[in-house]
Amino acid sequence: MKLFKNFYYFMGTYQAKGKRSREYLNISKRTEFSEISICNVIRFCPRLQHLDLSFSEISDITIEEIARSCPNLKYLNLRGCYKVSKESIDQLVSLNPNIHVENFMPIRVPSLNNGVLDVIHELARHLGLPRNDVSLDNFNQELSRR
Repeated sequence: MKLFKNFYYFMGTYQAKGKRSREYLNISKRTEFSEISICNVIRFCPRLQHLDLSFSEISDITIEEIARSCPNLKYLNLRGCYKVSKESIDQLVSLNPNIHVENFMPIRVPSLNNGVLDVIHELARHLGLPRNDVSLDNFNQELSRR
């Protein structure tokens, strides 16, 4: 219950600044709110037009909820939301072409299926490390000793 009071406090703060409370929501830098809680609040704000989720611990799950629940959203700030994929943003934009997604920086993590593990294992074998003891830390320690 306290969580919803906190959300309504934020919404009420922006209402006092002249914005309608259910159209503007800023949850930036509020890491105490879980992704499930954020999704629950978004679900009850279908008229939302401006949403700031910067530095929140959200993922594609939240973006999917936004796509389902907020057809009028015009602005979305995702600065520091590193668990959100480009694919989910592309899908959101395809469902809502009027949305402006700001500060989204997709992080590319190299696939481990592209031979990176094979190269690491081969180098570890060359250095004499047991295969089951291969990690980047062990690999870096061994290289620094040589």
